[in-house]
Amino acid sequence: MKTENQMSFIFKDIPEVLYNSVQISKRCNFILKKRKIILPNFKINKYKTSFEYIKDLTFSNLYKKKIKKKLLNKYILRLKKELIIINKTFLSNYFVIVMEFVN
Repeated sequence: MKTENQMSFIFKDIPEVLYNSVQISKRCNFILKKRKIILPNFKINKYKTSFEYIKDLTFSNLYKKKIKKKLLNKYILRLKKELIIINKTFLSNYFVIVMEFVN
């Protein structure tokens, strides 16, 4: 977003644009409600949840790569952080869907 001063400078030749935009914003009354993400639940063989499946899959694929020991620890830490985010945002089902399309 730009500051008021930046916008004034940009529209110095047509100052009514700023006034009009303020008037429009005053007329708007919109509240975006948070909604639960609706994705199908997957039952994947031996896994209780899709998150367990994603976690197992990502770690097993990471270990299959030929990565030097020094870098492997760094990648493991990063993967753990990413998995925490996926779990907190309830997006493991999304990643299962994307993986199916990609494969």
